[in-house]
Amino acid sequence: SNFPFYSNFENLWERGEGDEERRMRVVLCLCGSVATIKAPRLIEMLSPFCDILLLCTTAALTFLVEEKIPVPCRLILERDVQEVDTQDDSQLFVSLCKWADVCVFAPISANTLAKIANGLCDSLMTLLLRGWEFGEKNIFVAPAMNTKMYHHPLTDQHLQKIQEFGVKIIPSVAKKLACGDVGMGAMAEVETITSTLLAENQRRKQKTNGGGPGWKEEWGPTRWIGGSCPTLADPILSPPSKIVVLNASSPFKIKEQVVVSIGAGRWMIGILEGAWVDPGG
Repeated sequence: SNFPFYSNFENLWERGEGDEERRMRVVLCLCGSVATIKAPRLIEMLSPFCDILLLCTTAALTFLVEEKIPVPCRLILERDVQEVDTQDDSQLFVSLCKWADVCVFAPISANTLAKIANGLCDSLMTLLLRGWEFGEKNIFVAPAMNTKMYHHPLTDQHLQKIQEFGVKIIPSVAKKLACGDVGMGAMAEVETITSTLLAENQRRKQKTNGGGPGWKEEWGPTRWIGGSCPTLADPILSPPSKIVVLNASSPFKIKEQVVVSIGAGRWMIGILEGAWVDPGG
């Protein structure tokens, strides 16, 4: 089986704190939405740069087929919480909060969204969010629900409320849903969620070690100005259409890459915020 089911969690935390070169640790929360069927693809795209722990409701598990999970993943079921409460570590959610660098609800159902917006603490997922260090680490949610549920006034209220205390929304998209309706409410594409977490990983690296080997900079929307806008990107993702992607391992390689890209006799205006010094002058 790809899923080690844990009833005793004493061996769950494999790495100690202070390892700045370690991979990003992600708690991937799966709720009872049919969009959970996209979890294997999401895990496949995240696994090159993340250590993933799955936190599933029983309803979410019904949408998963173990053989489809592309990499071995550790799984915690909501039904395990009562059993864990009898163990030495009765505050599993505290350990999860300390272990994880980021938490992602993909998908988050209307039910779980309503719970966290109203402060309920009746499950490991809601306890995890209640104990999270907002401001230090991020939580992302990708809503998935029927169009009629999505357009209900409470949905907008709940999304606004959780954003007020720091949860980041990966917006739903309009498409044909599992029920046959066409409209808003579908979970964001797996590629969108992966790109969001890839950017989060770059932010974490920059914060913990100032860039380090294999430097990459987070480029804001106004960092490059011009008709054709090359960008630096991680090679994990396929390049978007009509975007020229330049791969550079350090800031000193950027000039060479850009000159080759734009060609002779052409102009490019670029703005780069940084504080690097070239030892060679």
